[in-house]
Amino acid sequence: MPKAISLSTKRIFLILGVLVLLSGIAFLVEAIAKRELPKLLGEQVTYESVTLSILNGEITFTKPRVQVDSAENQANLNIRSEARQISIHGFSLWNLLLSQKIKVEKLSIDSLLLGIVLPTLQASRTEKKEINLFVRDLFNRIEVEHFEISAGTLVVRKKGSFDTLLAMKKVHLSAFGIFVDTSTVHNIFPLDFDQSETKVSQLYVKAGEDYTLSAENLHIRDTSFSIENIHLRPVDSRSTFVQKHPYEKVRVELLAQKLSAEKLLWDFMEDRTLKVRAESTLLEALQINVFKDKTPPAPPPETKPLLAGLLRDLSFIFTLDTLRLKNSYIQYEQLPVVFPHAGKLFFDKVYMSGYHLTNDPEEIQKQAITTLDIQSDFMGKGALKTTILLDMGSDRQEFSVSGTLGAMPITFINQTLAPLTGVEASGQLHGMTFDFRGDEYSAKGKMIMEYSDLKVKVYDQNRDKVWLKSIFGNMILNSNNHPDDTMGYQEGEIYFVRYQNKGFFNMLWNSLRVALMDVTMPFHTNPDYSTTTAAPKYLLDD
Repeated sequence: MPKAISLSTKRIFLILGVLVLLSGIAFLVEAIAKRELPKLLGEQVTYESVTLSILNGEITFTKPRVQVDSAENQANLNIRSEARQISIHGFSLWNLLLSQKIKVEKLSIDSLLLGIVLPTLQASRTEKKEINLFVRDLFNRIEVEHFEISAGTLVVRKKGSFDTLLAMKKVHLSAFGIFVDTSTVHNIFPLDFDQSETKVSQLYVKAGEDYTLSAENLHIRDTSFSIENIHLRPVDSRSTFVQKHPYEKVRVELLAQKLSAEKLLWDFMEDRTLKVRAESTLLEALQINVFKDKTPPAPPPETKPLLAGLLRDLSFIFTLDTLRLKNSYIQYEQLPVVFPHAGKLFFDKVYMSGYHLTNDPEEIQKQAITTLDIQSDFMGKGALKTTILLDMGSDRQEFSVSGTLGAMPITFINQTLAPLTGVEASGQLHGMTFDFRGDEYSAKGKMIMEYSDLKVKVYDQNRDKVWLKSIFGNMILNSNNHPDDTMGYQEGEIYFVRYQNKGFFNMLWNSLRVALMDVTMPFHTNPDYSTTTAAPKYLLDD
């Protein structure tokens, strides 16, 4: 009997010993874990408290804070961030103890507030390297399968300024298959993902000195992209905008209901040039209001590129296989022209399909022609259909334009015809077709108008009616009108030598203008017939 009690006692003591040993090991492991795991975040990360569950493979850092400063030549790049908590799920402690590196299933940051102060000067190579190494070391110490940021806020400004350059609210980022780029130290955030999804509730960007850009509901998922309620807004009123610039300048306001793209890919080339490609891009309910005040003096003459040249000269490389514009509105207003009030024209219900828009030399070699098919209501009345072909491979920026304008009262054209040509017309336009080709020097083609009861009034520079010209002009026009107000027919010649300091759409308008004057002013002689393209032509006062 005593032997039996002794055996039981030994077993009890053995069990108790094992439990004490396991408890000691657990205590030691937890102590090591609490000492080693925080090192994974680096010395620059501080926190209020840490909670560890070894059995569940979870660790939570409460109220973590990070501050990264770098200074060289007084250019200070500063990053400060804090969050409600950082949680790490699904890790193996033994992996950490054996390799000083931990592989985790998920790293999540809740309620991140990230503030970045950019240097007054461009960030130096040393500054970029310091941030790069911090990010790389963090994700090299922690190999993450799933990285998530929820309810985040990002604010970027420049040193010495209170103006916000970039702000994002309610940011959600979810990424799988994190890849750390170890080939360069100059990319500030050297991360890539196999799969990712980004959502931003509100977005604000300061776009240069004159504009701000705001938008809502940014959503990027793998290669699909969408953003809503885009608003490019001028900082200054019209009057302040004009006073702010010594020369004439265009003031633009842009709104769009939605921009979306499918199979959107972007990458940085070796020279850090951004390269973008999308198969299908859609702009819905775009509204553009353009105002040009010509009271300031014209700038010194300089040659401007046409549309093909503008696309080729962009600072990034892009290819859009298809671009669609849906249910949009474009308005152009100019003050002053010849009349002491604004000349205004607008295009309503604009729909456009663009094909093979690119400035990528490799893509241009395969297919050099960019096609823009545009439909709209001109001045809210006449159905306008236009096709523009751009030869992106042409050194002379060659293009062609063809189209038709449907029936409308001619009086609706006077807002553009009268201020710019000194002619007012009345009557009914039954249809118009036009077709011309051009390059960076000139445009040539024809316009055909079908009309009835067309009458004109001609004004001199002081806007007094020139009766003799009007009488003879109407006599000639009336001879082209068939009896009983049936349709008349008139062909206008398009020949325009381009003003080298004006852009593509100025050239389009002037090409049509000379044909309109050829139709409505039979006594008019186009001065460009005697103009040579050998010497540049500039318009300094219009």
